[in-house]
Amino acid sequence: MFSLEYPECSSLFSYRVAHLLALAPVG
Repeated sequence: MFSLEYPECSSLFSYRVAHLLALAPVG
C-alpha cells in the first residue's frame, strides 16, 4: 500500500498487522 513511496514503512506496517493478528486469538 505504501511500498511505492515508503517501503520501510510498509514493511513495519505489515509486520505490526501480522503481530496483532498473531496475538488476537491469545487475548
